[in-house]
Amino acid sequence: MSKYKFIISGKRGPVSWIKGFTLIEILVALAVAGVLSGTAIVAVNNVHESTRVSKLEADVVTINSAIGVYTLNGGTLTNTTSPQAILDQLKTSADATSTANLTGLKGAMVDRRLSTDMQADSEAAGSQTRAVWDATSQRFVITSSGAAGVKKFVFNDALASVNPGTETRTPTIKAGDNWVWKYADVAAKDPLNLITGSETGTGTGTPPTVTAPTAPTPLQLNPPTFSQPAGSQALINYDLSLTLSNPNPNGTSQIFYIDPAGSGDFSLYTGQTISVAVGQSVPAYAYTSDPDHWLTSSTQSNTYTATPVDLSVSVNIASSSLTYAQAGGAMTSGSPVTPTPATIVFNSTSQIPSKYFTPSKFPIYYTTDGTSPLTGGTAESPFSSSFSVAFTYANWGSASTLTISAAARSNDTTMFTASQAISASIGITSTFLSSPSIDPASGQKATDLPVSVLLATGQTYPVGARIYYTIDGTDPGNNGGEPIRGTQYTGTSFNSGAGVNNVVVVMARAYGPVGYGKWFTPSSPAVATYSIITLASGALVGGASLNGTFVGSLVYATPASGVMGNIAFNSGAQIIGNLYLPGTPTVKLSNGTIWSTANDSLFSSVIQGWEYNSSGVKTVQTTPRVIDETGSATPVYTLQFNNNALVQGKVIRRHTAPAFPTISAPPSPDSSGSTSLNSHPTTAISASQYSSVTLNSSAVGDVSLN
Repeated sequence: MSKYKFIISGKRGPVSWIKGFTLIEILVALAVAGVLSGTAIVAVNNVHESTRVSKLEADVVTINSAIGVYTLNGGTLTNTTSPQAILDQLKTSADATSTANLTGLKGAMVDRRLSTDMQADSEAAGSQTRAVWDATSQRFVITSSGAAGVKKFVFNDALASVNPGTETRTPTIKAGDNWVWKYADVAAKDPLNLITGSETGTGTGTPPTVTAPTAPTPLQLNPPTFSQPAGSQALINYDLSLTLSNPNPNGTSQIFYIDPAGSGDFSLYTGQTISVAVGQSVPAYAYTSDPDHWLTSSTQSNTYTATPVDLSVSVNIASSSLTYAQAGGAMTSGSPVTPTPATIVFNSTSQIPSKYFTPSKFPIYYTTDGTSPLTGGTAESPFSSSFSVAFTYANWGSASTLTISAAARSNDTTMFTASQAISASIGITSTFLSSPSIDPASGQKATDLPVSVLLATGQTYPVGARIYYTIDGTDPGNNGGEPIRGTQYTGTSFNSGAGVNNVVVVMARAYGPVGYGKWFTPSSPAVATYSIITLASGALVGGASLNGTFVGSLVYATPASGVMGNIAFNSGAQIIGNLYLPGTPTVKLSNGTIWSTANDSLFSSVIQGWEYNSSGVKTVQTTPRVIDETGSATPVYTLQFNNNALVQGKVIRRHTAPAFPTISAPPSPDSSGSTSLNSHPTTAISASQYSSVTLNSSAVGDVSLN
């Protein structure tokens, strides 16, 4: 305490004294000097956000100290709420009346130029750090939410010439007329008559009760300063590297914090870097080391979030349209093709740290059936920035386009926003098919001559190509690559029938495989027009061999027993027509070669394959030489052609011959004689005269027996 020397005088006059500065006055003066000098740092502008926040926090500490000195020296801010109004009040001086009673500082507490740079509404809506006035604690506090506040404290040179004026200040401790300290709440007393008593200094009162001055209220420490402001940041910045700093005077406090990767308890901060993941919070406070003058700060808890990344994908295809062969469909010639797969690319890789690049956060789905990948489909695995989607013609199904869609879903909406479903379509390029060939070609044709329809030689067709035909002259048609009418050709020749007025028109088209007709344009119709001719019915015989020449078709019938004996056409035997046979005989040459479709040409010397007109004249030679009708496949036996045997027409198997007529048995012969006919007989031959008759080649024509 300062030394005050006073002298009690008696009748010589009033008390006189010598005054010096009190210790409190000196300390207050030093504090204000520090405040005034500290405000100089407000002039630093245009700095990085983290530096701005650090500066703002330091400025708040300085200004709050000025407020403490101001209120200690009689000032009051009870009715002031505007940050600029508070600064303006700190710039005032005590008026004349207040100056007479103040024992401490009576002038301005801050520089006249001190001003505020307030947040705009858009800045206040975010999490930008600001300083706001707390009317309860009568101090500025740092926050990152709520109403708009001070973005920074600045110097405005225009205010240097503005007179802030004076105000009335009411201190707790007043300067008295006779006492160094005079208290506003205690009436002045002279119980011992020390001042107004007798000359001897004796009084009649009791010693005064003096109340000790109230000690200054300890100031609250400011929370630690964070190197990273709270709120949302770009995801790519994570994990954040965070450090803490102490904005309070040296030696006043230590920082305690909770490491988000730790146990959850507060621990002493010693300058280490703190790693912060998305969504984590870091609480920290300044713990007082001088509780007589400083109170522990409030806990500042910064929460760090991410601005969600808008996920994006794209679908790339090599071609917007493919043919059946290009889409992998098998063709009758050429090597199979594997179509170039589609590529799905994830476009947001650069915005995402590798730590969060995982399908648990945002899986990528794709579909090939036109459905949305946001609700269904196949998830890509393993996960990558791009991947291929293979497909073949089968993926088109019944559609005319293949739609490949992809989307990145969000399993964590705090980090990611799902992409839109992106699609790319692949159409169909139709392939034109060549017309099939019809055998026999247009011309005259016997009614019983079968017709075959084959894919054209030397042309390329899809494996599984189909042929549809009609025999009434109508076009099988085209309905989206499919036939409208007709019969599918299965590889077995068919009987065209007699047609209308002995005219038959066969039409046939080639189509794509079943289910894939849309990939092809059916061929133009192949047309064959036949004028039907009818051969003489010829002879109806049983199991008989032939040595000579027979003019007309020779029809074999199955015996009543159902057993057909082997038939041999001996050297020199000829049939000037077709040979009709029941069942399925094995047709072979004398050297043992058995006929088949594959070796049909080997039988050209014995089966010529001619067709005949209605006059029995040969018109056209066609293959195959052996034809099967639709009759019974039994009996099974052997038909052998020996050297120089010949059938000018065709051998027709599985023919259903008319039944032998039922005739009465001839009378028993009265002779066992026999005869040979070398010429055509002019009269009937009596069965009773001969038991056997041999017809040689010159005996041509009908022979009558009686």
